[in-house]
Amino acid sequence: MCVCCVCVQLVAVLREVKYLLIRNTEEIPASASQLYANNDTLLMYVAHLDLTVAWYNKIRETVLEVEYPIIEAQLTAIDAQLRQAEETLDWQTDGKIFLSLFLSVSMCLSVGHNRVKGKSSP
Repeated sequence: MCVCCVCVQLVAVLREVKYLLIRNTEEIPASASQLYANNDTLLMYVAHLDLTVAWYNKIRETVLEVEYPIIEAQLTAIDAQLRQAEETLDWQTDGKIFLSLFLSVSMCLSVGHNRVKGKSSP
């Protein structure tokens, strides 16, 4: 099962910086200010990642034993992409890379799901 603990921490930091900005009483560390400058974009990434993780987990949890061989290659590819992302990406990474990862994982999940359900690939 895939979980995004970093997302929870990121959202907490962004929320805390927002409150500090509203209060305008405390000095905010430069790194937190830089992170908050991309607040909308980061929250969009978190939303996409949450949806991707939920979809991935649903397929992992509901796939039947007889269906698994049909989508095994897609799941293996997704696992490799996620492992690489965990090792190389951070919240300072260019957004195009994140969006590309989400699209790629979503496409793999869609192809796998369609194969299991007997539909043709998009």
